[in-house]
Amino acid sequence: MTGPEDHEGITLVVLLEVPPADVDAITAYEDAVLPLLQANGGQVQRRLRAVDASAEVHLIRFDSSAAMDAFLTDPGRLRAQRLLGGTVIHQRVVQVHEVEVPAPVDGR
Repeated sequence: MTGPEDHEGITLVVLLEVPPADVDAITAYEDAVLPLLQANGGQVQRRLRAVDASAEVHLIRFDSSAAMDAFLTDPGRLRAQRLLGGTVIHQRVVQVHEVEVPAPVDGR
């Protein structure tokens, strides 16, 4: 992941596709690794699941690129991969930044 860091660190949106047959394995993996974020300078700001459980969206913030790298190489995260049992996680990761929402127009 490359891109400028702002004064608030790095913010990522992660979209995970969850095939029905893999829901249990992916949920177990995510439940194991998401708590490791805080130990490595990261935080899950939002965790959302599709109504039909076919996808999850995570909004994750890291203090810095070094914090993100620490999470990605955390031995606990690497050990948790065994929970996937060969399941491949299909994900899209996008580095994002806050965009100001325009004020509502009067009379509308």
